[in-house]
Amino acid sequence: MSENQTHAIHLESAEKFWEMIAEWVVLVDFHAERCGPCKMVWPVLEEIAEEYAWRAKVVKVDVDSLGEISEQFWVRSIPTVIVFKNWEATWDPMVGAYPKEQYGDVLNSLLEDTSE
Repeated sequence: MSENQTHAIHLESAEKFWEMIAEWVVLVDFHAERCGPCKMVWPVLEEIAEEYAWRAKVVKVDVDSLGEISEQFWVRSIPTVIVFKNWEATWDPMVGAYPKEQYGDVLNSLLEDTSE
């Protein structure tokens, strides 16, 4: 999938991952194509990506193709969502499915911290 087909970004390189977390508040979905629960979470995260498009980014990291990133953050189960700000993981990993509002609450709390 390309960025033109979705509001979220499907990362294809570790370099792009590091660029993203340096510049944005980023909600990262660690997933795999083979994962049924991951496919159930994705529509919710796509809605978040659309709603927060100009304030934060939602990215997908496939643990099968970018395993070095998931290993660095101790991702052991999927789906796992980790939110980053200023290079750092800001919340405990969210493993499994959560309501849309909970993802939004996490992003809102971090975005409020960035206002001057």
